[in-house]
Amino acid sequence: AMLVELTTAGDWSSLLDFRHFERSVYVMQILDSFLRPATTMFTSLQPLETNKELSKSMREMAAAFRASFIKSGGFEAVLRLFIESGRSEKKSWRRNRRGNECALRIITECFFAVDGKLSREGRDTIESFAQTKDFLRSLVAIAIAGEDCDSSVSDNAILRVLGLVRMMLECGPSTITASFTMLPGNAAETFLTSLLLWKGTGSFATTSIRSAMNIRKSTEEMISAIPLLFASALPWLVKSLKSIDPFTDGSDEFFSVLLKLVLTVNLTENATQLHELGSAVCIKLASYPRPNSDTAHIDHSTGVLCGCLRLLIALIEVDNDSGSFLVEGSCHILRSLDIAPWSGELRMRNNGCWEPDFANLNASDKALID
Repeated sequence: AMLVELTTAGDWSSLLDFRHFERSVYVMQILDSFLRPATTMFTSLQPLETNKELSKSMREMAAAFRASFIKSGGFEAVLRLFIESGRSEKKSWRRNRRGNECALRIITECFFAVDGKLSREGRDTIESFAQTKDFLRSLVAIAIAGEDCDSSVSDNAILRVLGLVRMMLECGPSTITASFTMLPGNAAETFLTSLLLWKGTGSFATTSIRSAMNIRKSTEEMISAIPLLFASALPWLVKSLKSIDPFTDGSDEFFSVLLKLVLTVNLTENATQLHELGSAVCIKLASYPRPNSDTAHIDHSTGVLCGCLRLLIALIEVDNDSGSFLVEGSCHILRSLDIAPWSGELRMRNNGCWEPDFANLNASDKALID
């Protein structure tokens, strides 16, 4: 800690320099070990009191180091290095992966207190750091690099990114959320939709499946907790639904957010999007592969099928049991399945019998019947 107190902002800029990234990673690994001491090394020590004393002493030294590190400008130097890495060309992301993960651990440790809440120093940094928006942009860029498994960071790093993005949107100025939704290249849309359907970057081990589920759930909770983000999500998710793999696992959180949106948005203001959602749901249902002799023995995931059926019911119920949001979609189903519409063949008379009728049904009623 004494050495850190003697370090100036200029010293940190030379120690953490993107032009010398490999050396900077080495420095950050040392910083990370000071900020997050491995107290588990004492677990085998006896007596137990010795273990507790040494662990407590190490945590106190880590807290002192953290305070000096932030005060001397080290924290902001790591933030600037992270921002530069996020701006770099995609071809260098694989090389930068280890450094990005290390930087994320340090940044998380400095932004949050021991109880997981935003620390006083973290709040001061949000208010005073001139490159807050650039930092948010780099967080998103590094997370969506997961499209390429060779350059993607770990699931733990993605969870740290989610925690930092949510903290920035909830605790930063109102302009931060607006700037997030308008990130260039549809970055915010890609970020949220890909993490809502996250499959993980590792193996299919239990830990990887659990961490992927945590990422999807954390993304769902973040969208639901931030009103402007929730309001922006409907067109993004409708667009994503059109291309979703019908057999994908882990779509519960994606459909959960869509259902919340359908049940809470203003129907008049969002009529266009709800019609588009109704069409997307019907198209997805019509294209859902049907079992045959070759695939009957395969146990496919039915998450997307069940999610679409729940959306179908919700679209009918929110519209007072009308099928107005399904008019275009029901026509697509009829064409895809090459079947005759029921609405053109039968209607029920007052005495309970069925008879042909073609004139008295409006488009919404026909959509429901067909």
